[in-house]
Amino acid sequence: MKALNNLTLLGLGVAAAASLLAAYALLTGDTGLLGAAASAVMAGGVVAVASTAPAEPSQQALHYYTGMLAAGSTAVLEDLDLLDAKPCAVNKGGRILIAFTKAACTQGVDPGVGFHGGSPYYAIPVEPLGEAVPAGSPGGLADALRVILVEELGVCRSVRVEEAGGVVKVRMQGVAGGLREYAGYPVNPAVLILLAAVAGVTGTGAVVLVDGKEVPGGVEVSLRVEKPVEAG
Repeated sequence: MKALNNLTLLGLGVAAAASLLAAYALLTGDTGLLGAAASAVMAGGVVAVASTAPAEPSQQALHYYTGMLAAGSTAVLEDLDLLDAKPCAVNKGGRILIAFTKAACTQGVDPGVGFHGGSPYYAIPVEPLGEAVPAGSPGGLADALRVILVEELGVCRSVRVEEAGGVVKVRMQGVAGGLREYAGYPVNPAVLILLAAVAGVTGTGAVVLVDGKEVPGGVEVSLRVEKPVEAG
């Protein structure tokens, strides 16, 4: 049921961010961006509604509209010249923003589309996944990610975490088939869910994607957990 609630919140968050994006498109007269925003609004709404449906129909609907959302968000990023921007997760105290920007992650990022540090950004609000664990807890991050990604959301079959030199390397083995096909998208659901989970579990700061690559049977993602740049 907790995973179901997370899907509902994710759908509502996507719909809210896309609504802001649609308002921005109307103000600027960008019809291409408006169309992508409308698609994202519909996708977010369907995700929220489908999360309350019986399990099997819900899975089919989520698979279909995840593709729709990934394609729509990719179009938005292309329009904003952010296809090569690496996503980050900013923890704003009880709320996580998944942001695509070429500037540094900052607390000044708000849901939707905006500008900061000389770069546009596209930010999606999501609820934190999991509970924050005390820094330095033995196995704290690895255990928390295992519960969220494997037991609750079923993103993958297993998780391995290594920390060295300020970089957290996460290997997700056996990524769910419905998510693997989006590995080539800038909006990769498995990676974005991981960012949100790490941001929620670490409790403070920003989580920045350093690198991500496919490995046999899964995906390996390198992240950096850092204090976010304050709004300027």
